[in-house]
Amino acid sequence: MDGNGELQRRAAMLEAMRVFVEEHGLAPLTLEKAAELTGLSPAEFEEYFESKVDVVVALLAENRRHQRDAFARILAEPSISLEESLRRMWRFFTESEYGLRTFFEAYGMALQESDYQTFLHGTGDWLPMIGAAIERYGVPKARSQALATLVITVYRGLLMDLYATGERARTNAAMEQWIEMIAAVRPR
Repeated sequence: MDGNGELQRRAAMLEAMRVFVEEHGLAPLTLEKAAELTGLSPAEFEEYFESKVDVVVALLAENRRHQRDAFARILAEPSISLEESLRRMWRFFTESEYGLRTFFEAYGMALQESDYQTFLHGTGDWLPMIGAAIERYGVPKARSQALATLVITVYRGLLMDLYATGERARTNAAMEQWIEMIAAVRPR
């Protein structure tokens, strides 16, 4: 198989595992189960992923790529307000829930298991993209990183609450209240 074919095969494998993990979580995903999901023997599967850590890291990287691409499209739209950008980002997460279970489960694992701690360092890679977008809306650079940190923290907190409770109306209302607070305090 050529390089492009290998990339397509790996993408298909990750998608099969992502669907399983979104429904069942990371805990029941063993290398044997992953091989079964991808239609490979365990030995063939290990040619792509040698350990469960490799699988989790690859799933997280794919989730992050998908989410960052979506946010980059939202944040690049020059005709919408910061507040509308924040609303669209929230809708993206709450309507697709793409990768949320994996993210929160991996975050918990990373806090306890050293094999997953590199994941924690990658959680801050959103700051430059969100900070730059915030600056385009007139927020001074000196404040943009702090506001970007708040954006990330509020989204993660409300998403975890939504995912844990299923209370969409309440978390949507909380997000809208927060967006209104941002609108009231940001420079015009």
